[in-house]
This record gives sequence, structure tokens and C-alpha cells, in this order.
Amino acid sequence: MSTVMSPPSEVQQQVTEGGGAPRRRIRGERELDLPVDPPPDLVIEVEITSPLVNKLPIYAGLGVPEIWVTNGFEVRILRLAAGKYRATEKSRVLPAVTASVLSEFLAQSKTMNTVAWTEMVREWAESKGKNKG
Repeated sequence: MSTVMSPPSEVQQQVTEGGGAPRRRIRGERELDLPVDPPPDLVIEVEITSPLVNKLPIYAGLGVPEIWVTNGFEVRILRLAAGKYRATEKSRVLPAVTASVLSEFLAQSKTMNTVAWTEMVREWAESKGKNKG
């Protein structure tokens, strides 16, 4: 099965390029130098068989500012503050994204075919990019 990708929307560019300060590009690097290379802006964890609790201190130590966690039924957004992760409704990495929106997309992914679901999410992201500013 092949996938045809359209040019990235503003929201997609923020995810892949980071919405914050300019950072050294690390794409394609085989090894990371933790004192030099930045942490990812976002980690997405699927918590099906092993709990995330054991990984949180590692992510916090790396300085990962945000984690999206799913158990397959809902999505939670965790934001790093004062060295600990706390649940929040709204993403700081992608301000248009909320835990409710992500959970709804997850639920819809189970009832829609992949092509229709992908198009729906793409249209949502593009509409958020157009409404910005």
C-alpha cells in the first residue's frame, strides 16, 4: 500500500519542524549527543502493555516538554512543569490540539476507513492553520 502525501500544513510543519526557537536539525543523525541535541518537542506514548509511570522521570530528565498518552480509548496530554508532568487539556506544542480532540480522533479512527479518517484529520488541521492569526 502506498501513501501519497500532500504538502504539509502549518500544523504539520510545527510538528515536524518544531514551533519554538530555531534548533539544530537532527533528522538523519544516527546518534544523539544529549548535551548538544535538543529533546523532542513532543513524545507520543501508547500505554497498552507497560505503564508510562516508569518512563516519566526519564522524559523529564531529558526535558521533553509534552507527552501525549493513549491507552487505546482516550488521549491525555501531560505537560512538564517544575520537573513533573501534569495533565492538561490543551497542547502547548500545537495550541489548536486538545485532549478531547485527540480522543475524538482516536474514537473515529476505529469506525472510519483509513483514507476517510486521514482526510478528515488533514482538513481539521488545515482549517486550524487558516484560522490562525
